[in-house]
Amino acid sequence: MSYQLPSAKKLTSSIIVLSAGMAVTAALAAPGGFGPRKGHERGHKMKNPEVRAEKMFERLDADGSGVITIDEFIARPGDRAERHFERLDTNEDSSLALEEFLDRPPRPDTDIDREAVRACVEEALGEEMPARPEPEAVFADMDANGDGAVSQDEFLSAAEARASDRFATVDSDADGGVTLEELRASVETGSSRRETRRQCVAEQRAADELTGG
Repeated sequence: MSYQLPSAKKLTSSIIVLSAGMAVTAALAAPGGFGPRKGHERGHKMKNPEVRAEKMFERLDADGSGVITIDEFIARPGDRAERHFERLDTNEDSSLALEEFLDRPPRPDTDIDREAVRACVEEALGEEMPARPEPEAVFADMDANGDGAVSQDEFLSAAEARASDRFATVDSDADGGVTLEELRASVETGSSRRETRRQCVAEQRAADELTGG
């Protein structure tokens, strides 16, 4: 059996295919190519609870002491609360009426049975989860003087109180400071609970679609 050299046409076609393959490979590897971009990689890393905890710790530990104090911990929630108050105070009278407080975009999960989801989460995690308070009850708690309106000071005080309660939860050894290890454990616990809740919501919606509910 004699060996025949490939024709010039076949040889040219092979070279074109090989060159195209090499070009695609190079494009995937090159910065800005079609492969995973830096933004995508960064977003993927930030989904990692450990990485998120480290980034959070860097932001919160303002003096770089290696321990987050309660003043450092509540500073950021206080800043966010001030901006949030300004967005809610639509008539700019430096106080919030109940109507202003309730006038916000609806939550994306208004179509689900919250009690059923909470029961699902509790069963999956093996622990009791607190019920989410109604907005009217939250407003009443913030209205410290009971005048039917929430001032900016009352709004900020409520935000700081919530942050202080959160600090006490994260500060597991109750020594008055939050370490990276404590923050990491809290972030991991929160991530686990949120993922469990997402799964419970997805299961409920799938069941509703199946039954036409």
